[in-house]
Amino acid sequence: YFSEEGGGVEVTTQSGLKMPLVNSAYAQRLDRCLLYLDDGHTRGSDFVLPAGTRAAVTLGRGLMKDKLVQACMRMRQLGAGHSVSFYASFEASLELEVWQERFRSLPETDARRSLTHLPSILSWSISNTSAVTCDQLPYFAAQGASFILKERAYSMHKGKWAELAEACAEREVLSVDDMYAHACTPQPLVDVVE
Repeated sequence: YFSEEGGGVEVTTQSGLKMPLVNSAYAQRLDRCLLYLDDGHTRGSDFVLPAGTRAAVTLGRGLMKDKLVQACMRMRQLGAGHSVSFYASFEASLELEVWQERFRSLPETDARRSLTHLPSILSWSISNTSAVTCDQLPYFAAQGASFILKERAYSMHKGKWAELAEACAEREVLSVDDMYAHACTPQPLVDVVE
């Protein structure tokens, strides 16, 4: 596991002794270890795992594609010596059952038989990613509008730092009308920021 002090990867022996992985006998015998990587420690980790290693990838409700791929690709030789198995939580399993119905209508092939759940897992995670992205579009639009306002302020107040700071300042407190009483018709972004 990763040490809480940020000192890198540590191992805990069956007797409870903790030591850095590089100083342990396990460094060259990862085939004899159970390696657990959580979401926070998956990115940037790189373990040289022997051929024949199998990973257990857990699927949680709303799992997005980038996190799924990041987890699976810890197995650097995926498909050429490494393999993965998927384990879904109850909620994820329910969501996946809906997605699997979409693939039952595809023609039966050898490839489809060997990848029974993979197409539904991939499409389900891509759909989750799409839903989260759509939910964030208003925030992206607000950030874009803020950027345009600040870019315009910079071009108008170059070198006049006090005026630039005033022009770039954003209100921290908004009235209910400012937040919710906007026009309900689509408007070009240029018109919104003027």
